[in-house]
Amino acid sequence: MLLTFIILALTTLLFPVLYGIRWLRIQHAINRSKPTTPLETHPLATVWLQKANRLISQSFFLPVLIRIYLLGIIETLVTAIWKRGLLGATNVQDTERAIERLLGQDDKDNRTVIITGADCGIGFEITRELLKAGFHVIITSRSLESGEAAKLQLEALTGSSRMSLFKVDLCSFADIRGFVEQMKLKFAQGEIDVLINNAGVMNIPYTTTTDGYEAQCQTNSLSPLLLSISLLPLMNQDHGHILFAASSSLYAVSHLDPRVARSAYSWNGLDHYAYSKMWVAQLARLLGQKLVDESSRIKVNCYHPGTVRTKLFAHTTVFNLWFAQWFFDYVMLTPKEGSGTALFLIMKHLDDNNDTLLCENGQYWADGQAQPLPHKVTIQLPPSPMVNASTTSDMDQLWTVSMKQVGLTPTEVDKAIRSTIKDSLSSH
Repeated sequence: MLLTFIILALTTLLFPVLYGIRWLRIQHAINRSKPTTPLETHPLATVWLQKANRLISQSFFLPVLIRIYLLGIIETLVTAIWKRGLLGATNVQDTERAIERLLGQDDKDNRTVIITGADCGIGFEITRELLKAGFHVIITSRSLESGEAAKLQLEALTGSSRMSLFKVDLCSFADIRGFVEQMKLKFAQGEIDVLINNAGVMNIPYTTTTDGYEAQCQTNSLSPLLLSISLLPLMNQDHGHILFAASSSLYAVSHLDPRVARSAYSWNGLDHYAYSKMWVAQLARLLGQKLVDESSRIKVNCYHPGTVRTKLFAHTTVFNLWFAQWFFDYVMLTPKEGSGTALFLIMKHLDDNNDTLLCENGQYWADGQAQPLPHKVTIQLPPSPMVNASTTSDMDQLWTVSMKQVGLTPTEVDKAIRSTIKDSLSSH
């Protein structure tokens, strides 16, 4: 009797599974006849992931850590189903070839890109493709030894020596300001085409920076913001583009409080990581809007590279368990796959004179498509004499407090933004 019950139960469960697979195959055949995403991702993958992200972002009753893991599990399932050959999906090689086609063979000798964290992982792959396309790339690393090794490897892989290496530690505002001064000596106004804030850390043991902030918040949020605003005067006024590396973990965060940047943690650093990514996404959106308000053509966008097998996961135990290594090696994206959205955004803005795709500034992108940020994000702010809470929105207050944290005055910020306006020099 028990055996019969087990067989019936398994049969009952097997039927919807088989029916679901059949339905997905039919949908796959239908949707493959339609235009795919710029990275040739299956259309259903993006749709399902957007719905799941939105649902999790609204699950306020769940702790942030649980939401982060749910986001990771769902993204892993989507990758397994639609990016790893299941249900007839494209494979790794097809995706990587699609990324290579984004850049083509156009002459980009007069284009200059600055990228942080180019010595490994996604940053290395972005740099490799840009060099192959003829760009001049300024690469930064917090270690000159690691940077020099990457530079030699990139030269061997691409045959290009159009690189300059600078040591920049994002845990030091002084390092960033020093780098900016070096760039001002090297380049004139308008000579930088793209800035890619690629470098980041995740779930590292709790440490504070020389500026007194938690390392993840400064590396992932505050330092990229300071670097970006400080370099605005050098950005090309026609098609300058600033990119910030984000993460889908931002959907786990439903409130922002700048004081988190000075708070400590013990075993769980993922909350701070997710917070830093939501923070930088909102700051990028605000910066983009301020540029639009001044009629600047410079674009600001965030990009989620996907769950990529890099050193970023070195401090997250579940990704380093010996019995799970093969699974994660298989289901996680390669660094080259992770470079796709950033490269797509770079090339689209440079080549699209009408700017039809990037008409809205400060967006969040994944799989080569704009994605909605969570709508219900509350802002918690410390009392400050700098702002009038009764006349200033929460987001504007967040911007003001964040500027103070990186040591920029309102006058400095306004001057940097105005410098990006076409013919701003002749108008003063």
